[in-house]
Parts: sequence; C-alpha cells; structure tokens
Amino acid sequence: MSRKKYQYVLECYGLGGELSIHNVTQEFFDHMNEMDEDERGEFVSELQFMTMGQAELESLPQIKPDEENNNSFEWHEGDIEHATLPTDVEVGVFEVPEGEDATDENSPPSNYVNGEKLHSINSEDIDCIYSLECYNEQGGGDPTVGFYSEAKGFMGNFILESNEPFDPRYLFKGQIETNLNFFIDGFYYGRTLDDLEEVDWIDHPEGDGKSFQHNVGYVNTEDLDKRPEDIKKSNDAKWLFEDLE
Repeated sequence: MSRKKYQYVLECYGLGGELSIHNVTQEFFDHMNEMDEDERGEFVSELQFMTMGQAELESLPQIKPDEENNNSFEWHEGDIEHATLPTDVEVGVFEVPEGEDATDENSPPSNYVNGEKLHSINSEDIDCIYSLECYNEQGGGDPTVGFYSEAKGFMGNFILESNEPFDPRYLFKGQIETNLNFFIDGFYYGRTLDDLEEVDWIDHPEGDGKSFQHNVGYVNTEDLDKRPEDIKKSNDAKWLFEDLE
C-alpha cells in the first residue's frame, strides 16, 4: 500500500554565500566606480562591517535618499537581499520515514541526512524554469552595489512534500543572473505546471565567508521577485513541461 504523503530533505553542498544588492544614488555609484578593484573591495568591506568612522561617512556622497538624515548609513534598510545558492551545488535527496516530520522543531532535517541517499543531483543537471537577468551593463535600471561572501560547504536544507514518490525530473531551479555570478533563487517541484510549488528552505548556509566578492552595476530591481504564480504563466515553463511529457 503506497503512502498518502511523502516528505524529503534536500541537502545542498557547494561554494557560495549570501547575495546582497543595494540601491545607491548615482553620485555614490560614480564615486565607487572611479576606484580600482582593491580600493573598492576595502571600501565595501568597511561599509559592510561598519568600521568606517562617522566623519568619513558624512564626507561621502549620499549613499541613497533618506528624508530623515541624508548622511546616515542605512545599508540594508529597504534594499534587496537574497540568501542564495550558487549555481554549482550538489543536491542530496533523503526520504523522511512515514509518520515522522522534518518540519517538527524536535526533528530537524539534519536528523535524516545520515540515512540512505536516494539521489545525488548536480545543480547543472536540474532544469532551469526561469532565469532573471537582473543587471544591465548598458545603464538601464537602478544604480546598485552588489556583494556576496563566498563560503564552501553546507548551503542549506530544503523540505519537499509530495503525494507521490520523488522524481528528479520534476525538480526545477529558478536562477538570478548578476554581474557577480549566477545564483539559484529557489527550487520548485511539480509533476504538472499547475502543481508547481516552491520548495521550503529550512536551514540556511553556515560558516564565515572565505572570500568577499563585490561589484557595482545597474539592476532591474522589478525582475527580482518573480513568484510561482508568474512562473506558471510563462511560455518557457509551459514548453519545459511539454518536453517532459
């Protein structure tokens, strides 16, 4: 007798970190763009870790519009952040035994990843259901500073629930293209386009970054939050499912 409900832990390992994209004024963008790579790296690190003195902060061009205090440094306030995976990760698939629940706070996903691995999937072998080109080298979009702290190892656990046994053909990825790297925006699973759902990300990457990558560029910010209901309407997604039939 088959189960009525299946639950899986998707464990990811790879190289990458949190992508952060921050709106800045054009004046601040130009100020950074005039620096060489080493100078800009040191400058972004000082901003990120708040090691720059207030006097130096106040001497900078306006970082971004702020009605209360144009000289204040509010890097994350109202900006765009994505806790993301690099496009080069390995996904291990583990089945949660019937009657147990990996979303229970007393049964964390890590309890199940020492069992038998059903699948080991390279992310390059997972079909891309959408790819968002969020930057524009020609100057379209909003001036931004982007960075991510690159780490190696555990990249997160996902919990997938399904009415049928897991089939790797129906696991898809959404992708963001930036001028830093390509990143996985999320995983999606469904045997039909109508059933497609985003897989829940439970545990996020751990550990300190081993390197710090940064860049300035123009980002089409309205393209960064494409949700599953929009995916289902896209022709690319429809063709992808037709190819699987």
